[in-house]
Amino acid sequence: MSWSRNCRLFYGEKDRGAYLPVAEISRAIFQGLGFEGWVSMELFHRRMADTDAVVPKELASRGATAWAKLVRDMKLRIDEVPTDRGRVAASL
Repeated sequence: MSWSRNCRLFYGEKDRGAYLPVAEISRAIFQGLGFEGWVSMELFHRRMADTDAVVPKELASRGATAWAKLVRDMKLRIDEVPTDRGRVAASL
């Protein structure tokens, strides 16, 4: 449980030591099974509890980079849908 809560890196951060087979599992789902539904990506990191003002921006940036890498690596199609709050929701 400690590893699950405290030792997570974002997808594609091999330079930081990431080693979980996220690409292989994702490839099996998207290409192997042909899944074409909605996908969400949860991000967990022990620094989320830090009170340092730079933490949210840093982790959001790393999360956005991880999502972009996953989309690129899995050759996912993103349909941008405007939301009522001016944000963009993505779907596959």
